Amino acid sequence: MNDWTFKLKDVMTAQEAAEIYNVKLDTLNHALIRGQLNDLIEKGWVRKTAGAKSPWLLTPPAMAEYLRRKKRRIYKSNQLDRKEDSM
Repeated sequence: MNDWTFKLKDVMTAQEAAEIYNVKLDTLNHALIRGQLNDLIEKGWVRKTAGAKSPWLLTPPAMAEYLRRKKRRIYKSNQLDRKEDSM
């Protein structure tokens, strides 16, 4: 089990998280559905609910980690583009 505790006011739906953190809801949902954030589910930072329009609940640490990973992917992609352009 984890030692993290969150106040209910800090937990947000995927839709709320997308609006607050200025990310595309579809992109966030696809990351969740594809299992790219399964380790955050195991940590208890993300949870799937049943039957909701936006069935994912996320915490601020989960969003911070998602944004960190997203930024790293963009950086790596840009590095590859630069490498190909220099060839």
